[in-house]
Amino acid sequence: MRQRIIRILTGVLIATFTVFAFLSCISFLIHWKEDMSCASGWAVFDSGFSVDNAAGLLGHQFATVMVGQALGVGSFVLFAILALVSIRLIFGKFKAGFLKITVAILGASVLTSVSASYLGRLQGNEDLLAGGWGGRCGSYAVSVCENLMGPAVTGLAIMLLAACFLFLCFSYIWPVRIQAGGASEQDIKKLIDEEMAEESKEPETPEGSEIPENPEIS
Repeated sequence: MRQRIIRILTGVLIATFTVFAFLSCISFLIHWKEDMSCASGWAVFDSGFSVDNAAGLLGHQFATVMVGQALGVGSFVLFAILALVSIRLIFGKFKAGFLKITVAILGASVLTSVSASYLGRLQGNEDLLAGGWGGRCGSYAVSVCENLMGPAVTGLAIMLLAACFLFLCFSYIWPVRIQAGGASEQDIKKLIDEEMAEESKEPETPEGSEIPENPEIS
């Protein structure tokens, strides 16, 4: 009982931080230009600055790191991991395949950052959100790829990576359920084994349709 209470409290704390992170980043998308003009760096905490970010100075600084310098809009995908962790701790769900889902979300976050940076560079919005739509990390990755392969080949490479990522997700991480009720992987495997066993059986001859033996030749 004590462990359950600790687990639930931990989940509530992570859920609270997830709400704070999401709120600060959403507010950063709206007020980033005004807040960046009057507050920059960790020294703002000692200077008495006020920002329009709904999460305050701490939320502004957090969003500047996550959205402006790290993954850009891909950071919002990353917050899904925190949401899954909190749900798992509070309600005990998402036990099966949790690691696969986490890896998929990480991949989706990076891919979103790179794709957003590429589209932002095409539109000339490299300075938007203090680091481009995909953050400085995504912008740096796209810049290196464009210098090596050119913009056109870089775009094709991103599309190919996105297609491969979706294929891997739907093939190995979230396999399609063939049962209407959403059977588990063990049930699906059992059903496939039963079908293969039935196909391997020799067809039985129905009663009353025996093939007559050839008459003896006199």
